[in-house]
Amino acid sequence: MLKPGEDPDEMLDDDRVSTLLAPWVRPGEFELVRKAVYRFHGLVAKEWRRARVLLAGDAAHQMPPFAGQGMCSGIRDAANLAWKLSLVLGGEAGEALLDSYQLEREPHVRDIIELAIGMGRVVCTLDPEAARARDLEMSAQHRATGMAGVVPPPQPALGAGVRMESPAAGGIFPQPIVETAAGYERNDARLPSSGFALVTREASSIELPRFVTALSAVALGDSTCEWLDALGVESALVRPDRYVFGTGEPRRLVAELTRQLAPSRF
Repeated sequence: MLKPGEDPDEMLDDDRVSTLLAPWVRPGEFELVRKAVYRFHGLVAKEWRRARVLLAGDAAHQMPPFAGQGMCSGIRDAANLAWKLSLVLGGEAGEALLDSYQLEREPHVRDIIELAIGMGRVVCTLDPEAARARDLEMSAQHRATGMAGVVPPPQPALGAGVRMESPAAGGIFPQPIVETAAGYERNDARLPSSGFALVTREASSIELPRFVTALSAVALGDSTCEWLDALGVESALVRPDRYVFGTGEPRRLVAELTRQLAPSRF
């Protein structure tokens, strides 16, 4: 971090960079490949879609690196867009479905950016007393809990977009670690790699769209069955990006999904 009075050009001098690295590596043990002075940004584009142009990742939002969530956010953008583009290009949804992309992703990105900015303020303090108090607090927390200042990224539920009002709708589908004959795996490994998954307690005979796969909750493990029991529902419809579209009676879930995706609706 540049301190008050430090000159950006002088800080890019090879000798100056070597001096900064000296406490950790000796001369001759490294090669300077790239050096730059830049400002961290917390930015969000006003429009993420205009006609056939869609923005994702750093093109749609930029954030300081302190939460380590920049690339993660871009991956979430791609996961959100991929299944929607697939349905639109396959003629199974109207192209206005793509307008739900920003509705769903922007609130989450803004929460992550605020978290990163807040963590940056903690890391970059120049006040020795404030830094000492911070370190003492984190050391005490580490002794008490084994964790020091670890803040999990926020995972807000989808407030708008492709979802059905019902228990757990808009949240992330549970990801327990389950022991199998082949070892340990998460639900991700047993859900379809693309398309929706209708996870039901009992086998359902209803006709499903091509992009929906029926799965047994029992096959996904006890924790999935317990999750359904806790919600008091028979089944859950899981989106390709692993958000829960809705929970309840299978036929109603599929009917509502079909209604929301129908090209004539847009």
